[in-house]
Amino acid sequence: MEIKDPQTVYDKRKRKLFKNWYYLTILQAAQYIIPFIPIPYLARVLSPEKFGLVAFAVAMSQFFSVFVEYGFSYSAVKRIAIHKSDKEKVTEIYSSALIIKTVISLALTAVFVMLVNFIPRISEESTVFTFAFLMVFADIFFTTWFFQGMEKMKYIACLTVMMEVLYVIAVFVFVRKEGDYIYVPLLDALCSFLIGIASIAVIYKLFGVRFKMQPLERIKYHFKNSWHYFISDFASNAYTSASVFILGFIAGNAVVGYYRAALSILLPVKALFEPVVQAAYPYMSKVAGESKEKAIHFLRSYSLSVAGVALILSSILFLSSDFIVKIFLGEQYGQSAVLLRILSAVPFLYTLNMIFCMHIMYPFGMKANFAKVAAWSAFISFALIPLIAFRYHDVGMSLIMIVGELYITVMAYKYIRAKGFTKR
Repeated sequence: MEIKDPQTVYDKRKRKLFKNWYYLTILQAAQYIIPFIPIPYLARVLSPEKFGLVAFAVAMSQFFSVFVEYGFSYSAVKRIAIHKSDKEKVTEIYSSALIIKTVISLALTAVFVMLVNFIPRISEESTVFTFAFLMVFADIFFTTWFFQGMEKMKYIACLTVMMEVLYVIAVFVFVRKEGDYIYVPLLDALCSFLIGIASIAVIYKLFGVRFKMQPLERIKYHFKNSWHYFISDFASNAYTSASVFILGFIAGNAVVGYYRAALSILLPVKALFEPVVQAAYPYMSKVAGESKEKAIHFLRSYSLSVAGVALILSSILFLSSDFIVKIFLGEQYGQSAVLLRILSAVPFLYTLNMIFCMHIMYPFGMKANFAKVAAWSAFISFALIPLIAFRYHDVGMSLIMIVGELYITVMAYKYIRAKGFTKR
């Protein structure tokens, strides 16, 4: 029997961790930074009103997509990482996720039909909202969680880069005047479908995994297993899209345009840290079963460094918001600079929350605790909307986002401190 050198195993894990980080960074760049490229162009071709209308429609689809994703970016990653050598088990996880996502999408279609028929602001622009809703179906086939669990991120990263570059080119080609605003969500949806279908083909060709209908009890099991992850993900991410969507009902399209323009700068900065944190999640899931001391050492050397960089970037956003908005969006988006300054703490707080969640609470069996914290954050955030956002609109929505992230930070820290992760 071959005895593996512990140091060799550790070095291999570090190399794999670096590869995961590298390709996740490429993926995040493709999903957040590359699509930012046409934003300054769109902000100038479209008026704040039309820019806001498109943001309103896209926010609706992004809000729905959180339901479709149903926490598989966490639950499926963990289970595939554990069982990746068992093809039959991986097929079960993969197929069950696709079935659940499809069922949720069909249910959301009924909701969308009611919105089109009964909400005048949506029915008046039904074409742009229908094009945006196509992204909900595209999300069924978006299988980043599979590649992350298998720790083979380069395939989905390369596919996503190609398709997002195609989207950017298409925007410059087809959106030439304000009346072309309806094509923005359509182009996004078509590119998302291409990425999804291509990823399904890659999964079959490289891993030999194909969709297979699963017994009802297995589907129920995976649905239940992802519940806490979904609640956490919903609370952490749904407010961003929901806030734009809700703002579309309580304020004019121009206000939505200013708010979404500020988010278009904020979200790529926030997304920079997601791959750095997510890349370590499969590693921490394994380390959690080996040594708490090793996990704490990793947190102090790796996680604190990531949080420090996030703090620096948040500070830059706060101090330079006027300059950044003027350069990227133009003079007519001056209100967006005020909002960006309020939101500047989000990258730092969100990074801390991801570290608490993915490096400590999920790997060490505290997913229910984090879900509870995230759920309360969502409840508080949505409860504050009629009290603050109805009166202060975009400024109020920005303040509420900060409150929600700060609540998660404080409460998650209390949990991990109680478990001894902050002791020296």
